[in-house]
Amino acid sequence: MAQVHRGTENNHPLVSCIMPTCDRLEMVQNAIDLFHRQDYANKELLILDSGCDELASVVNHSQNVRIFADTDVRSLGEMRNYLCKRAKGEWIAIWDDDDWHAPNRLSVQVHEAESVQADLCGMDHLVYWDPATRNAFRYAPQLGGQGWLAGGSLLFRKSVWEQTPFVSVSVGEDTLFVAAHGDRRWCVIKRDDLYVARIHAGNTSPKRTWGRLWKPYPAAVVQQRIKRWTVDAKVLVSIPVYNCPTTLRRAVESILSQSYRNLICVVSNDGGPQPWSEIADIDDARLIRFDMERNRGRYFADQVALQSIESAYFAVQDADDWSDPDRIKTLMNVLEDEQADVVVCATHHHRMDGSTQVQKPRLPASHQSMTHFADHFGLFRTQALLDVGGYYAGFRLGFDTYLLNLFRHLGRIAVCDQPLYHRVHRPGSLVYNAATGLGSQARRQTASALSKLLEQAKLRMASGDREQLKQLHRGRMTSAELDDLEQECNRLAEVATTRKFDAHRSGIPRNDITGPWDDWCLSSATMEVLLARLKERRPQSILELGSGYSTLELAQYVREHGGSLVTLEHDKVYYQRTKQRLLERDLAANVELVYAPLQDLRLADGSFSPMYGNIPQRRYDHVVIDGPPQRLGRAATFWALKPFLSEDFEIWLDDANRDHEKECVRRWCAAGDLDVTYRNIGKGAFVLTPVSKTWLVLTLLTGGRPDLLAQTLESIKIWRQDARFKAMGVALVNGGDRESRGLVQRSELFQEYLLEDAYLPIGIAYTKLVNAAASLGGRYQLHLEDDWQCTDTFDQLITAKSVLEVYPSVGQVRLRASHESVLRRHMVSGRDIEWQRRDGFMLSESAHFTFNPSLVRLEDVRKIIPAQGESDAQVHFYQRGYHSAQLTPGLFEHLGEQTSLRKALHR
Repeated sequence: MAQVHRGTENNHPLVSCIMPTCDRLEMVQNAIDLFHRQDYANKELLILDSGCDELASVVNHSQNVRIFADTDVRSLGEMRNYLCKRAKGEWIAIWDDDDWHAPNRLSVQVHEAESVQADLCGMDHLVYWDPATRNAFRYAPQLGGQGWLAGGSLLFRKSVWEQTPFVSVSVGEDTLFVAAHGDRRWCVIKRDDLYVARIHAGNTSPKRTWGRLWKPYPAAVVQQRIKRWTVDAKVLVSIPVYNCPTTLRRAVESILSQSYRNLICVVSNDGGPQPWSEIADIDDARLIRFDMERNRGRYFADQVALQSIESAYFAVQDADDWSDPDRIKTLMNVLEDEQADVVVCATHHHRMDGSTQVQKPRLPASHQSMTHFADHFGLFRTQALLDVGGYYAGFRLGFDTYLLNLFRHLGRIAVCDQPLYHRVHRPGSLVYNAATGLGSQARRQTASALSKLLEQAKLRMASGDREQLKQLHRGRMTSAELDDLEQECNRLAEVATTRKFDAHRSGIPRNDITGPWDDWCLSSATMEVLLARLKERRPQSILELGSGYSTLELAQYVREHGGSLVTLEHDKVYYQRTKQRLLERDLAANVELVYAPLQDLRLADGSFSPMYGNIPQRRYDHVVIDGPPQRLGRAATFWALKPFLSEDFEIWLDDANRDHEKECVRRWCAAGDLDVTYRNIGKGAFVLTPVSKTWLVLTLLTGGRPDLLAQTLESIKIWRQDARFKAMGVALVNGGDRESRGLVQRSELFQEYLLEDAYLPIGIAYTKLVNAAASLGGRYQLHLEDDWQCTDTFDQLITAKSVLEVYPSVGQVRLRASHESVLRRHMVSGRDIEWQRRDGFMLSESAHFTFNPSLVRLEDVRKIIPAQGESDAQVHFYQRGYHSAQLTPGLFEHLGEQTSLRKALHR
């Protein structure tokens, strides 16, 4: 029985949405998108694919979407039971693949069901849409007694299903399930605006709309509803950037990591130095990079994005600021609840003296004069902005204040007191620049001109015709500005359509790969990066597991650059298809295509996993793994290939975003002889190489407690007997402690040490250790203070290393014993910390950074220093969006809680 998760973020129970499907690829992708757009955060989607399509490799999904393939499950009732058994949630929701779900469906149903302590929740009627005839209907059985609940709208407790599962039938299994629980407490939803069912030829139960239970429904209403839930729900975020590359990545990542996923992020280089190297590795289809021809100011750049990209909502983000993860979702909820045109929110102001202040918007009582009452980092309805002319009217300063005052006079502005945006005050910005800052002549002149413009706008508002406002604002632009605006809009529209960038200007390679890419191959993005790597390494022998269009590209590479290629294919149909395509392109001579039926291989734990037979006996320098299919599993591939790998092999494993591949790699790493790098390209890729000679740097902070230090060093010296302990060490001895220095020198674990006569604050000491560790060239850092005793074998550290290698979002693995008492709330956000259990460790998106004992990637931890103290490091860790892991049962126990040097020094 799967574990039921009751403790959740913000005390909202986990909801498991279950979706059986069979060969409905287009509908499935729409259903997944609608799932991601739910404003209910604590959710997962379980899909059972019984068709021929390998959904996991062809649809866009994320970590909270799990896809199963089981051809032995026959009836729809069995499929639902299969998914319910694997659901982790306290609640289970039916998520039919062919219907439309409102963004607030889950939040409304969970709230209503929990408020009356119901066991089942659903609708006693359904609105249907027939795309073929463009007709809409309302279906209501009007039964007596407890009545009827529509199967597609069902939400029920997992405990209810465990007592009485679905009946093993393919038609009416939902009706029978509801009837079997007639004695339970029901919550009946009477609303029409949460769900639209689809009428189509493939309906499990045919829809006869001429019956007395079917009534016509306004088609225009349903069409608008579906459009709003799908296309119109898109948010456009504009990030103009000019000469602030060091903060750009933080700004972009804070948008792409929003809990509201249906967005487009346009980063416009406003004629400044090229910033693209900072975000060149971000492979997210929602990100658009754009070079303006010359510097025109942020409002002009915002206007170009607004006019070029279709969206329902519009927001701005400064390149030196960042947003809370729930900014978009929260503002959208307020905007829709208030039916406003714009919503503004409170803002964290991070001042240059290091202080932080929250400023809340305050709408002035008087509408007579223009005043700054809120920052413009809210959310606009795109159409409302376009109706008044948009985000530009010839001004470089103050136009955001003008816009908010304009909407205040229009009476369509809402306020959110929750601080969702972080604004950084920095020297050189427009606000603090001597020429443009507050109190400058340019600022005073602009404020005067905007005040006059607002008075002119108020006169035109009286007519109620916003077209007059648009003409007023466009009249402030010269004909040259209007021409430039049109030209830049055309250029951005082309970039948004093709997603291609000027390689010469941006430094980002063009995607020139063309060909019959389909669902049986590597993604084009992965293939492009792989080919570049092959040209760099020049391997002599390449092995490919699973054929496809990638085989053609690899064969072309071998023709041009030499070496040999062997491709294994277990499926006769794909084998013949690849063979034919090779012949058509005259590439057959450049690849040894082998028909290799799968054979079961026994793994170390006694289980079996399939692997290609007939592997040609030779040494391979480079391996590409894109098979066997996920439904069969890839756990055996590395073990089967190990005898055939050269000393400096490199393995690329596709589909690294799937849980199956992550678990495979983590188990392969447990032997300790692999280094793994995650590449955020295509469907994700893991790159596996032999473990480096020195992969670990051990850092130690000590001073003033030689007795505890002796225990710590004694507990870890056994590691030197393990062949996998390939480490360098650096220690910092605080306070001129000669006795501790002697212990460090005699331990033979440390290649260098730093002796500080004065006691350095913890953050400064840690920063020095990180910089010293980086100079030694290791990839991972294990940091300890002198009051932790090792209680387990080196295997635990290898497990921690494997977690960092397969979970790129994890920035730290805590190594303390899991029974140690820890804080339950995040030190920065104040939110409750929740953990998800895995085999040998736990994961959390809401845990803060801790200095020690922990294992980190050095490249990650260098991004959160310098730090004056642990609180600084925690803020930087939080801003970067890193997650945390906790080893179980853990590797270290605390020795010195009562003699904490940090406590004694109040640090």
